[in-house]
Amino acid sequence: MPSPWVMLIAFVVLMIFGIGFLAVWTEHLQKMAQMRATGGSRESSELGRQIADLREELSRLRETATQYDLSFDQTLQRLEQRIAAIERHPAAMVGQDVDTVQVRQRDAS
Repeated sequence: MPSPWVMLIAFVVLMIFGIGFLAVWTEHLQKMAQMRATGGSRESSELGRQIADLREELSRLRETATQYDLSFDQTLQRLEQRIAAIERHPAAMVGQDVDTVQVRQRDAS
């Protein structure tokens, strides 16, 4: 068994380094907690702003898609009206085309 003086010196050295290590460790833990507290609020506000920006952009994209859809529907309705008009008067349209073709054939002969 070591002498009591060696044990006392070992205890004192351990206490000196142990207390220093404990002080550094607790300071580190405090800084980490402080960074989480302040950094978390900054990140939270930044994240909230980004989400708001994304919502606004999504709203604009929806509006643009709706406008394109309405434009497409209007164009489709106009085409349907034109086709319906052609279907109502097919003889007149075909007759004009046939007359034009016959006139061209006579001119060529």
